[in-house]
Amino acid sequence: MSPDDAPLITDEAGTDPLLRCVHSPSREVRLVRRNRCQIYPKKGTPLTSHIAHPAPGLIDRATRVASLGSCFASNIRTWLLDHGYRYVQAEHGTAAEHTSLRVGLVYNPGTLAQIAERAIDAFHPAERLWRYDRSIMDPYRVFVGWPDEQAMAIELDRHAKACRLMLERAEVLIVTLGMSEVWRSIADGAIFAMAPPKGVLDEQAHRFEMLSVEESLAHLERFYAIARDINPRLQLITTLSPVPLRATYRNDAAVISDAASKARLRVAIDEFLTRHTEVKYFPSFEIIRQVMTDPYEADNIHVKYEVIQTMMDTFMRAFGDLESASAA
Repeated sequence: MSPDDAPLITDEAGTDPLLRCVHSPSREVRLVRRNRCQIYPKKGTPLTSHIAHPAPGLIDRATRVASLGSCFASNIRTWLLDHGYRYVQAEHGTAAEHTSLRVGLVYNPGTLAQIAERAIDAFHPAERLWRYDRSIMDPYRVFVGWPDEQAMAIELDRHAKACRLMLERAEVLIVTLGMSEVWRSIADGAIFAMAPPKGVLDEQAHRFEMLSVEESLAHLERFYAIARDINPRLQLITTLSPVPLRATYRNDAAVISDAASKARLRVAIDEFLTRHTEVKYFPSFEIIRQVMTDPYEADNIHVKYEVIQTMMDTFMRAFGDLESASAA
């Protein structure tokens, strides 16, 4: 007999007790067997129980791991290197201190897709450079610049090769997204890595906007399609940064803009995971914001060091070779 054919279970009053779940969930929720992660957690619940689809052993000391994105991508890089794991560092130097490439921190899925497009020589933006303070800046990478255009051409070619090399070598790639707010070129829609600085910003050439759920999803699909075409065996793990917006370019309160920004990304990631069930998700955003007590420093932006270490331990229990707790 299927669940749909089962007789309605009622109490003495003839009321379906499932209708009373909001008021007394502890009894009714047992009527249907669920995994522990499917029940909203009580205080003190083991953090690994919030991970619906763990894959213990996916990462061990022989696994080639790369990372891109914002805070978690940077933190996992540090943890893996400190503990003797194999980290794919395809570039070195300024702006390569946080992730596998010389891109600085990557916050939005549009920038992520552009990195993949560089790997296949498909990213040729109309706005190639910014001239700022007697130097030349890369609009699409944070803190990357050149002394002249000849050096720019040489470094960009080297960077494109490094993007491809990272995707070829990595067995596991961890991607952390952080925000939906972007500045972009009006000419072709290319997304900048940061807001154009004073003296560069041109209202006729640049615009601020929030990426929609649909556009964020399209960027994720574009990145993943290129990555898997280069490396069909690549295993992707996604996360969403719990670090809030420091400030917003919207005409709204920062707390409201942050909620809207994270919500759009979270929905896009959720749809992406639905389409690609092989992709893993690590709920650092949900655990830190909804489960932990007082996880932030005094600035209410940066996550405390001990919380970061707890999250690294939780991640490696779920996907690494540390002793794992069951999420069932």
